[in-house]
Amino acid sequence: MTRRTHMDRRALFASGAAAALLAATGVSANVVPRRGGRLRAALSGADRLDRFDATQNHGLFMQVAMVGTVFDTLTEIAADGTLRRELATGWQGSVDARTWILDLREDVTFHNGAVFQASDEEASLALHRATVLSDVVDVQFLSPQKLKIELAVGDPDFPFRLSDPRLVIYPAANMTEAMHKGIGTGLYRVHRFQSGRQLIGHRVQAVSYTHLTLP
Repeated sequence: MTRRTHMDRRALFASGAAAALLAATGVSANVVPRRGGRLRAALSGADRLDRFDATQNHGLFMQVAMVGTVFDTLTEIAADGTLRRELATGWQGSVDARTWILDLREDVTFHNGAVFQASDEEASLALHRATVLSDVVDVQFLSPQKLKIELAVGDPDFPFRLSDPRLVIYPAANMTEAMHKGIGTGLYRVHRFQSGRQLIGHRVQAVSYTHLTLP
């Protein structure tokens, strides 16, 4: 069994929350985007105890801050519901869908300069072995860009499950710091973060940035 479809959670966000924002402001969704500028978004659900900790229950503010901004997951779900690659470049499942081999991108670095590898994925997924990944019975490091995952029961939809917003990837060597400061592989690097109030993120290798504020 081989699946190499692709997904984009940002596209899903754009089709929902962003579309509603455009409608409210009267801006056409058909306007051709241009690089640069500043995006400000006021979102509800922030809390003064918020951290970039994927094991916490987050409101909308941190959900967008983490998954739509600072961090990536292995797969994404596009606006049309199809599965797409994010940090994973492909996945192969056994006939019974119990064994999965994940191939990872080789061109990714975290915001602190560390190179993304399978060990980061392994450590990040381990945070959820008692919850959303309770059916994972074994994880084997095959190479810096390849990981083998064994499930207790076959699940053909396992690649879809890897798009869960809680399954963001941290740098294994600095996981505590990453949860505190927000160190991911996402499109935006944290410039300033105030729990319950504000996130200012600079776009990686670009001058534009996003500015999320609690109203």
